[in-house]
Order: sequence, then C-alpha cells, then structure tokens
Amino acid sequence: MNNGFMADQKKSNWPKIVCGCILVGGFLFLIVCVGGYFGSKAFVNFGISTDVGEFIDLVKQSDLDDESKAQLVERLEGIRDDARKGRRPSFFLWLDYDESIRGLIEDGEITEEDFAALSRELDRLEQASQP
Repeated sequence: MNNGFMADQKKSNWPKIVCGCILVGGFLFLIVCVGGYFGSKAFVNFGISTDVGEFIDLVKQSDLDDESKAQLVERLEGIRDDARKGRRPSFFLWLDYDESIRGLIEDGEITEEDFAALSRELDRLEQASQP
C-alpha cells in the first residue's frame, strides 16, 4: 500500500473543467456581443426606414399642394433609402428628428411655416446622415 504513489496518479480534473467552462463562456459572450451589435444596427436601420415611410404616407395625405408634396416625398424617400443602407443619424439623435417631424406633419395640416420648418429639419437630417 503506497498511498503516496496513488495520490500522484489521481490528480483533480477541476482546473481543466473550470478552464473549459471559462473558454466556452467567453466564446459565447463574444458571439452574443458581435451578434447584438450587428443585430441592433439592422434593427435601428429598419425602424428609421419604417418611421420615414410613415412620414411619406402622412405627407401624401396632407393638404399640401401636389408640387410641395412631391418635393417632400422625394426627399423623404432618399432619406429612407439612406437609412436602409445604414447611412442614418445615431439612434438618440433620430428620436429628436422623429419627434420634431412628427409634430409638424401628424395633424395633416401643413402650413407654409410648417413646410419651411419641415424643410429645415430634412436638411439637418440629410446632413446628419452623411458618412
């Protein structure tokens, strides 16, 4: 009975198990972070383009003359296409644009002052969307 010899033969597997768990956990964390980053960008692009699509519908239903409607719709379609391609303002900046544009056109009655303010907001939005 050589207990010293048997103790050397029976090393614990715990360090290997713990190291393996840490490696697997780190790998899964990396996958989640990368997927979350790209997934959130796609989600924001989709959300902004959907909001701009709603703006287009609101402008089309407004009481503006046809020439002004066409001008705004053309600009909004360009902004929507840019958002789909990822050329858009940051999410938190978009919230400000969304609120101000929606406030100008949501009631369907777009006055000349509203039209001028909306044009300024679209100018700022187009500028913020440039790479």
